[in-house]
Amino acid sequence: MNKNKILAKKHGAVVLPYKDLPRTYKLAIGHYMFLDGEAWHNTNENWRNHKFWNKDCPTDKDREEYDAYIYRVMVRAIPHFVKEYGKTKFGVGEIPTDVMAVEILKQGWPNPKINTLAKYKEWIQENTFIPDHSKNNRWPVIMDSKGSVIDGFHRFHNYLIRGDLTIPFVTFA
Repeated sequence: MNKNKILAKKHGAVVLPYKDLPRTYKLAIGHYMFLDGEAWHNTNENWRNHKFWNKDCPTDKDREEYDAYIYRVMVRAIPHFVKEYGKTKFGVGEIPTDVMAVEILKQGWPNPKINTLAKYKEWIQENTFIPDHSKNNRWPVIMDSKGSVIDGFHRFHNYLIRGDLTIPFVTFA
């Protein structure tokens, strides 16, 4: 059993088909599989026609508008993803925030010299943009088979700095 599955199982992860996942998990997985990884296909391929793509130096307002647009694209895509990929299984659950942070540090990210939770939080606040993510509809981070975060560092950083006790996560089953 790989490290990710051991860690996930230790913290109560369950395996569910995509069609049975909570909406926030569907959105995060859909975003990763369709937009980032281009592994899933959507019937609407016109989403890339958004004016954001034509700007050399988009402003923060442009980025906010684009994020809202992408969210709407993903919401509209869920029924298609359920039809096409609904039986695909994922491990889902929540892991204590400090446990996930320690796992990330053990992997040497973001820098092997950052080896305590306090240093990691300081590094996040000094070196990254931390978007404000909802407390009520938290999207999970996506982990690979080694327990590494492969998508959702901004979400994770927001949850960590905000003091959330757990982090929602999804893994490939």
